[in-house]
Amino acid sequence: MGAGPPLLLIHGLSGSWENWLENIPALARAHDTIAVDLPGFGRSEMPTGEVSISAYARFAGSFLDGLGISRAALAGSSMGGLVAADAAAGHPERVERLVLVSAPGPGRRAAASEEAGRAGLPRAIAGAVARRSGWLMRSASLRRVALGRLLHHPERISPRLIARLAAGVARPGAILARRATVRNDVGLRVHAIAAPTLLVWGRNDRVVPPYVADYYEQAVPGARKVIFPDTGHAPMIERPAQFNRLVMDFLAAT
Repeated sequence: MGAGPPLLLIHGLSGSWENWLENIPALARAHDTIAVDLPGFGRSEMPTGEVSISAYARFAGSFLDGLGISRAALAGSSMGGLVAADAAAGHPERVERLVLVSAPGPGRRAAASEEAGRAGLPRAIAGAVARRSGWLMRSASLRRVALGRLLHHPERISPRLIARLAAGVARPGAILARRATVRNDVGLRVHAIAAPTLLVWGRNDRVVPPYVADYYEQAVPGARKVIFPDTGHAPMIERPAQFNRLVMDFLAAT
């Protein structure tokens, strides 16, 4: 959507391109804004080869090649942030600017194993229910079960949007992608990121706590960190207006 310098949006472990529904129209005012379903998520087929953060980063490069885009800004949420960071570290000449939103850190810093152990089954059940009966997401209790670890205030999000988000939970690629997130080794290459980098976190993130943003701030040269108060793991969903202004200003900076 839109026209201008290209911007690729990469969703997280329990997501799809629809995680960016509140952001695409605003970002598209100044950018050719592209939101993708990673292999195994949304409407994309399962990958035929290796499932790893680096493989997803290679996919992002091939995807841009298919669109004839040689250089773009990347924005990634959660696991998508790992993918974007890996792409920026491995191919700095292709990444204009980088936005990491609640991105797990290297290896066990990801906290994905804890998330899987505590919430994987309830979220999978709620996601399956939501895909079949979106109207049930009007229930505050079901919304809390499905998205309580991702959003600090799921009850404040419209039922229609919540249903769209919950439909991305427990997709076929999630199990293998979760393992890849826990085992990621992006920390070995993060210092190679050369693109101007914006870090966006929620103060109340229960999946990837804000101290992980401190790690990226120290590891990535010149990275800028912004923490949203009273916000969980998905600032672009809970604080879309604030998030959109912040990202637009960052992408426009010279």
